[in-house]
Amino acid sequence: MKKIVSKSLFFALFFGLMLGLAGVIRAANDITTTSGASLVLPSDSSSYTLSTDTTVQSFTVNNSSFDFVVEASSIINISSADLKDFSVSNSGQCNTTQTCGSSVSSVYINCPSNSAQHTITITPSGTCSAPSGGGGGGGGGGYVTPATPAVPATPAVPTVTPAVPATPAIPASLSALSVAVSVGDVVKGSLTKDVFYIATDGKRYTFPNQDVYFSWHKDWTIVKTLPDADLALLAVGGTVTYRPGTQLVKIQTDPKVYAVEAGGILRWIETANIAKALWGNDWGKRVRDVDPAIFPYIYKISSSSINTAAYPVGSLVKMGSDYYLIGSGMTKQKVTAPGLEANNLQTTSAITATDLSAYASGSDITAKDDSLIKAVKP
Repeated sequence: MKKIVSKSLFFALFFGLMLGLAGVIRAANDITTTSGASLVLPSDSSSYTLSTDTTVQSFTVNNSSFDFVVEASSIINISSADLKDFSVSNSGQCNTTQTCGSSVSSVYINCPSNSAQHTITITPSGTCSAPSGGGGGGGGGGYVTPATPAVPATPAVPTVTPAVPATPAIPASLSALSVAVSVGDVVKGSLTKDVFYIATDGKRYTFPNQDVYFSWHKDWTIVKTLPDADLALLAVGGTVTYRPGTQLVKIQTDPKVYAVEAGGILRWIETANIAKALWGNDWGKRVRDVDPAIFPYIYKISSSSINTAAYPVGSLVKMGSDYYLIGSGMTKQKVTAPGLEANNLQTTSAITATDLSAYASGSDITAKDDSLIKAVKP
């Protein structure tokens, strides 16, 4: 067993340089990679990359696995250019997300602030499966198929009958299906793991991993299962991006971090100080690596970067007990509790603010707004 922490002078110098530790010792999460690290397992001689956002107490390279000692707010982000499958043991309360792209596979583990210190073992083997909507939460490992949705309870009849909105035209591709499917639905096949969004063009768009899916939806209960023959009738239109205002994105080969706005538009955050001013000291926990194989096809980098402390369009911001959605032109709209629910706006992604006086107030969001919930706008 080769232990990376205080094993020998050679390993201390070698990995100390690669991880950028520079002898910094803190009370918790002693190891934080600032420039990434390449690791090699003796059993398979494959190379693995420990991403720059990894923050753990310590870790050990065994013959065929890695042991990470984690605690509150620890992060593990490890990838394989050989498309290795990752088995995760003893993840406890930590959330695990696995991706399998065309050129790299990875496992991302994020431990909550109340997580107790324990050891997580990651064992690479074989070759991963095709992208499937991501990995599971606590317990970790594997590519999880969403459970069959439970039948929701019949809602109470409102005392006031709302106005009936105009019925949108149904794309011909949906009319041919044996199961009723509408624009905006989320579907999967009976024998497949992939989850898709149905757009207005009648095509299905893939959620590339669980993290992207949960930026739009809070659980799996809305997913409709179609016969595989029906699913085959729907052309694949592309890939769903992160919801604007939820996560920050980058690719492993480029240190630039971007905020996501509507339509997959990316705005470069010019400095760490700006990121801290907007998203707080823990802004790095929002950063997600995007598969470089799909990055240029689903995201477009804007020429307008973020160089001031102004929230990107689409950000959900909390001030006091109220929530606001940031719009273009330095505007804000208060979002009521029914508005949050109707538009799948998740308060866990909200940014905490202390002053929004620079933003002009618009009308409150109290009900469903189709422009906010469309995951794809072809």
